Amino acid sequence: SLTQYCIIWGGFFGVVLLVEAYIKTWPRELLLALKIALSALVLLNAVTVLLFPSGIWTVVQDEGWRLSYEGYWLFGHRNNFGTPILAALLVCSVSDIVFYGRIRKSTVAIAIVSLYSVVVTWSATSLVTTVLALILLFGISLFGGFKAIRPGYLLGAYVFVDVGIVFFDIQNRFAVLIKDVLHRSADLTGRSQLWDIVKAKIWESPIYGHGIRPIADNGLTAFNSNYVHAHNGELDIVYNSGFLGLACYIVLLLLAVTKCGKNWDCAAVQLAFFFLILMMIHAITGLFFSSYTCLALWLCLNAETLKKFSSGVR
Repeated sequence: SLTQYCIIWGGFFGVVLLVEAYIKTWPRELLLALKIALSALVLLNAVTVLLFPSGIWTVVQDEGWRLSYEGYWLFGHRNNFGTPILAALLVCSVSDIVFYGRIRKSTVAIAIVSLYSVVVTWSATSLVTTVLALILLFGISLFGGFKAIRPGYLLGAYVFVDVGIVFFDIQNRFAVLIKDVLHRSADLTGRSQLWDIVKAKIWESPIYGHGIRPIADNGLTAFNSNYVHAHNGELDIVYNSGFLGLACYIVLLLLAVTKCGKNWDCAAVQLAFFFLILMMIHAITGLFFSSYTCLALWLCLNAETLKKFSSGVR
């Protein structure tokens, strides 16, 4: 579906071109504009959560054996809160480090508001990644960086966790935590069953994938109307674009690791890569590609520019 492709990927290309056009010549203006825009969205979303705790509107989902009611806010479903929140905290913290050398109070305020919105709506994935982001910001403020934790180690750890969850169900070892603390099922709310379907259907077109298709005819909603995508970043890439698409994705990640590794003594570069990994963690049960993750990825690919301006070179 070319229409679906342009609607979805057009926004991604727009973000990539925006960063490419301005990051080297106007980094202060770009980061400040992104900070204002994304912070405003996070604040407005939190206001909708405050005014409408059950959602601005609700959708009834018939699961066959029960009816459930899902709320929707400015950012949509609660599971969608994580990536825009991470993107906002990313640009706020990177802007602070690059131009002020420290995390500022405005970023702390955005972090507190973000935590409020995910706690009230209680999306396990968004809550976990937001808390990890707050720990990261606290660590950067306290220690000035994490030079010993190299980007290659982080990517390797992510691959281990992602493969372990999707293929070996290692989350079952933490079933008590998932059920009693996060109030979610050990099968990750039915995602294990969906992943089995996706893994089987990948082999129908392993090289090129199934393409970008309308949601109603994506090959998955025939099994369940909630299966609008693979609900795992890497599986979704392979399902849509085959192993050729996965190869392109891996090349981008390796480029990010290489560029960030060469400039790893810069705290802003560390922040960019750490937040990219957090978005990938969020995508273990969701989607990797979005305007927000493209932003994080392209900041990593411009690591030398972040270091240049952090070093005071104008």
